[in-house]
Amino acid sequence: MPAPSENLNLANAMLEATRKIESALVQKLNCMYFVARKVSMLTVEAMQRKEAQQENKQEMYLKTSKELNQLINLYFSIEVEESMEVQIAGSEEERNDLMPLLYINDCREKATLESEIRTVLREYHAG
Repeated sequence: MPAPSENLNLANAMLEATRKIESALVQKLNCMYFVARKVSMLTVEAMQRKEAQQENKQEMYLKTSKELNQLINLYFSIEVEESMEVQIAGSEEERNDLMPLLYINDCREKATLESEIRTVLREYHAG
C-alpha cells in the first residue's frame, strides 16, 4: 500500500493536470466564441452599408471572405495555447472587449463588484 505522502503527491499531480485541461478548454471555448462573434458582426445591413461605399463590390466580398477564412484557419492552427485568445481576438484590448466571462478571483473582489453593480442599478432606476 502506498504511503500517505505518495497519495498526496499523486492527488496534487492529478489536480494540477485537471486544472491545465480545464484552462485549455476554457481558452478554446473563448476562442470559438470570439470567432463566432466576429463572424456574426457582419450583418446584412452592415455589409450593404459597406458595399454602398465601395467601387469594387465583388472585391469587398472576396476580401471579407478571405479574412474570415484566415481567422478560422488561425483558430485551427494555434499551437501555443497561452496566447491563443489574444491571437484570435487580434489584440489584448479586443480580447477583453470580446471576453464573455468575468473571472472573479476572491471574495473581496466579488463583494466589490456586487456593490458596484447594485450602485449602478440604483442609479439607473432612480433616473
